[in-house]
Amino acid sequence: MNKKELDKKYDELIKRNNQLVKDINKIRDEIVQVSDKIMEVDPKFVKVECTECNGDGYTVLDNNKKHKCKVCLGKQYIWLRRYNEE
Repeated sequence: MNKKELDKKYDELIKRNNQLVKDINKIRDEIVQVSDKIMEVDPKFVKVECTECNGDGYTVLDNNKKHKCKVCLGKQYIWLRRYNEE
C-alpha cells in the first residue's frame, strides 16, 4: 500500500472507531435508564441524594472546574439497597 492508500484506510478506521464509541455510549445510557427503572419498581431499593456530590451532579476538582460526579454520573442521586432487619 502506498501513503495515500494508508491514509485513506486510517481515516476509514478512525470513522468506524468513532461510530462504535457513539454506539457504545448510547447503549450504556440505555442500560443506565433501564437499571433505574428496575430499581424504581423494586421495593428493595431506595433512591437517595448522592453522597459524593451532595446532589449537585458534579464535583469541583483542583483546577476549579466542574466535572460530572463519578458516583452518580450527574444524576444527583444513587440507588441503595433498603436495610432489612430480618
